Amino acid sequence: MPCWEPLHEFTPDDCDRFLRDFVLSDAALRRATFDLFTGHPLTTRMMAEAYADALKRGQPITREALASVTLAQAQEWLYGQVIKYLTEPLKRPAKYGPLLRRFGHVGLNEILQTELGDADFHLLVTRAFIKPLGGGVYTFHEVVRRV
Repeated sequence: MPCWEPLHEFTPDDCDRFLRDFVLSDAALRRATFDLFTGHPLTTRMMAEAYADALKRGQPITREALASVTLAQAQEWLYGQVIKYLTEPLKRPAKYGPLLRRFGHVGLNEILQTELGDADFHLLVTRAFIKPLGGGVYTFHEVVRRV
């Protein structure tokens, strides 16, 4: 997965194209994703990642799952889906890491009493909800920290 970079808001066509690239084949779900997250690139990417993970489990996210929720509820639900299906040792840092303003590899392990190796730390910091600050320091995206 590509590293985090600031993105502009997606247009409906940008969102549709982006989600199709993540193998989200249901056009109605792609449109519902745009309508709910209003083209926000982070939540759109988190939705794509959650959908891809759910598809691998044979439990794809449906349009009905997004119906009748507010943006704040959807952001909370979406991050909950991400955390729910992460495997250890990534689950604990993803759940409690947003409480930290910033973190590095060693500090995250010490504070959260985890044993993230280099490969697992790389998997964590390349997720859409992590933003690099430079010099091996990272932060959780503001949307996730609010949830």
